[in-house]
Amino acid sequence: MSTVAPSTEALQAIAARINAGTAYTLDVKAEARELAVDPLEEVTELRVDVCHESEQQLFETIDAVDNTQHALRIWIRRKVAAITAEEIEPLRLLCRQILRQVDQYVTSDWRVRVWQAGFETQEVADKAMLYSQRMFVASITCEVQVKP
Repeated sequence: MSTVAPSTEALQAIAARINAGTAYTLDVKAEARELAVDPLEEVTELRVDVCHESEQQLFETIDAVDNTQHALRIWIRRKVAAITAEEIEPLRLLCRQILRQVDQYVTSDWRVRVWQAGFETQEVADKAMLYSQRMFVASITCEVQVKP
C-alpha cells in the first residue's frame, strides 16, 4: 500500500516517465507540481510541469476502496526570441514526443495507468501567447487512474 496520496503518486509517475524519455532532451527535468501553473508566468528556459487538476473516486467494485481517476495537465513552456519555424518546430516536435512517451503508459507495478492523453485543442502552441508574449505554451491533458 502506498504512503502518498494517489494524486501525488500519479504526478510523480508521469514526471518520471517524461524524464526517462530518450527521444528528446529537456533543459530542466519535468516537475510534478500540486499547484496550478500560470501560463503567463515568465520562464527563460524550457519548462515541463505536470499538474493535478481534478480527482474522482471510482465506484467499480464492492471493495472498500476503488481506483481514483485524475485529470492531469502537462505544461510545456519556453520563451522564444523569434517566431520562426527554426524555433517553434522543435518545440512542437517535443510536445508530440512527450505525448507519445506518456500515452497509454502503465507503471511496472500497474498502480498508475494513463487511459487517455492528448492535446486539448488543435493548436499545439497557444498562438495568442506566442505572438503577444513571445512565449511558447502548450499543454497535454491526461486521464490517469491510480489503484489503491
